[in-house]
Amino acid sequence: MSASLSLSVEDLIGLSAAGWTLGETRCVACGGYHRVWGLLRAAGVVGGTAVDTVVLAPLLDTLVRPGARVLIAGAADAAIVALLMTTAARPLDITVVDICSTPLRIIERLEAQDGLTVRTLRTDLAEMTTASAFDLILSHSMLPFVDGDRRIAVVRALGRALAPGGRAVIVVRTAPALSAADREAHDKAWLDRAWRRIDGSGVPLPGPRSEIDTILVRFAAMRRGHLGGLQTAEEVVDLLEAGGLRLISSHAGGDSTAVTVNGAAHVRRSHVFVCA
Repeated sequence: MSASLSLSVEDLIGLSAAGWTLGETRCVACGGYHRVWGLLRAAGVVGGTAVDTVVLAPLLDTLVRPGARVLIAGAADAAIVALLMTTAARPLDITVVDICSTPLRIIERLEAQDGLTVRTLRTDLAEMTTASAFDLILSHSMLPFVDGDRRIAVVRALGRALAPGGRAVIVVRTAPALSAADREAHDKAWLDRAWRRIDGSGVPLPGPRSEIDTILVRFAAMRRGHLGGLQTAEEVVDLLEAGGLRLISSHAGGDSTAVTVNGAAHVRRSHVFVCA
């Protein structure tokens, strides 16, 4: 990879532009989600992994050992790779898996780091057959994006991929189901808030406003569809255990940025589960 193509994990504007460009022909399975994710993150519309760093950073310092084989299961962008870069453990062998190739291409363009080997694999996690290959599995806010009837298959695949003695750190955001009235009003409320933050952030648009707006309309509908999919931490634990994982510990994460719908704030709450 030439230096001219290298991206810094700290350059949110550069990552936003890269996602928009790379996703033009690659964002098929995600409906354009990864084309605009970088913009939303840079403008503060979404929090990403940042809201959970205070919990995840000390956990990773404890769990990550030199020579560890790490699987990142699902990646909106390079944020989880960046979090691993803050750990002291070296060397690390990192594999990033996602069904969309856009975030994978972004990660492939990251500036090289001494002691880190990063490879990518485009596949559906529910169909991954890798066995006993990873000492640590990291998944952040991925399960709510999986259709309900396929979540158990994803959890089983993660458990199968975990090496003996390994740990899986799985972050899931829960939210109560929306009422019928709130579901009807949600998309406009989210879209209005998104554009207010984008316009007020000073972050340059990576593409034409009309094209971005078209994708954001789909993004709002997708977000509405996920609200209420996993409503409580107990529901998530039941899913993980049904998929063959054993809960070691759980930790309260942060809250996502709130959306006010019909006068009430709707927040998604993060839960961090450490499993074996």
